[in-house]
Amino acid sequence: MKTNSIIIHVSILVLFFPFLSFVTYNKSIQQEIKYKNYLNQKYGFSVDYPSEILTPEGESDSGDGQVFRSKKTPNNTLTVYRDYLGLTDPDTKLTLEISYKNYLNALNEKGNGRTITYKKLNKTFFVISGYNANGDIYYQKSVLVDGNLCTCLLEYRVQDKAIFNKVSERVFKSFN
Repeated sequence: MKTNSIIIHVSILVLFFPFLSFVTYNKSIQQEIKYKNYLNQKYGFSVDYPSEILTPEGESDSGDGQVFRSKKTPNNTLTVYRDYLGLTDPDTKLTLEISYKNYLNALNEKGNGRTITYKKLNKTFFVISGYNANGDIYYQKSVLVDGNLCTCLLEYRVQDKAIFNKVSERVFKSFN
């Protein structure tokens, strides 16, 4: 009887230990990630980015945004910018609803290589996420800042999902 009890306890430990290790590993990853803040002076939006994972490439010549790229995996990027989707006149100010519809129409066109798996329009932002043509995950949040549509786009490999899903929480909460 005692032997069966020991076997059961050992079996439970063997099954539970990998899960416990995974949880501990993910917590330690998050505790080690350091963030810096990028502020776009021209349009007034800002975002926290994981400074040891993504490196800023410098603002665009027009000053409307910046790309942050992984040192190890160039597919993993964070792009923040003043968004001109659907504008013929760059000074035109769109509503979130119009911009959201423009994005959905553009992403639903055949041949763009993107699959939408989640979308949400809110009073102060909209979110669209899914997969790129090469299978990478993309997550976009767009907001209005002083009448300008500003977008934060995080793209990363499925293999890096454990890290970037957690990173995305901080990035998108800070984006405004």
